[in-house]
Amino acid sequence: MTTKENPPPKKRTRHSLRQQTRAMLPRAAFTVAEWAAITATSKAMIYRQMQAGALHYAQLGGTRRIPASELVRLGLADASVNPTT
Repeated sequence: MTTKENPPPKKRTRHSLRQQTRAMLPRAAFTVAEWAAITATSKAMIYRQMQAGALHYAQLGGTRRIPASELVRLGLADASVNPTT
């Protein structure tokens, strides 16, 4: 019997499992929106930096990804964030 005090357990969906898996793995690259949130800048500024060559990125289809190594290169994180560099 489920009541307001005792709700039924939530089912695990593929989506929630995918999110949990992503949280456990180190990030290799970030989207423009994620990078904007990390660096507290606008997406427009990030696109301008990409166009000027100041920010390295990879184009994957229609999506641009900024490698995690850029955090280290720009001095926003230490090398422990991306030990492969």
